[in-house]
Amino acid sequence: MRTPDLPQTVEFRQAKGSLNGEDINHWVDFCIEIVKLAHLYAADPERFRVKNWTDVRLDDGEWERNRIDVFDLMRDIELDDEAITYWAERVSRFMGYVKDDENDRLDDEMPPQCFISSR
Repeated sequence: MRTPDLPQTVEFRQAKGSLNGEDINHWVDFCIEIVKLAHLYAADPERFRVKNWTDVRLDDGEWERNRIDVFDLMRDIELDDEAITYWAERVSRFMGYVKDDENDRLDDEMPPQCFISSR
């Protein structure tokens, strides 16, 4: 749905890679559900609480400024409690990182010394 009043895209940013099956499954499930949610919002724009990026319509119909986060979207996706607990733990862990520790999710690291570019 393309109108001047509604957001126009769903953007996925690539995170650091993982070989952990649980992490991969949660990420794939989340991405699929976000796309489904975008279709739901396009079919029924009134369900999307954000009318611009400074005002958000709350469940009780009141408006609040600057309030939407990924957990608001998870509620609309209707993720199960296990998935929400998984994501809450991950957000909490990575928000508390120390530079260069195992929880540092910044993409500013150098490739390993043995890396050979294909370019």
